[in-house]
Amino acid sequence: MRRLALGVIGSDAYSLHRGNGAHRAARKLDTAWMSAEARPTSGITALRIERQRIVTEAAKTNAAKGPSGWW
Repeated sequence: MRRLALGVIGSDAYSLHRGNGAHRAARKLDTAWMSAEARPTSGITALRIERQRIVTEAAKTNAAKGPSGWW
């Protein structure tokens, strides 16, 4: 991400020097930033789903055992 951001900033400076707008570079940087944000988000979502699966599986196992008999 850092390398891409530096490249975008460099191309943005070159575009401004030539008198062109910086819209393309800004859009490219926004796209890269959204992509970088999506990776951790998808990882967290996968961990939450796995956690829920484990909790559900443990609850089914405990329900299959029946009452503990201590009450």
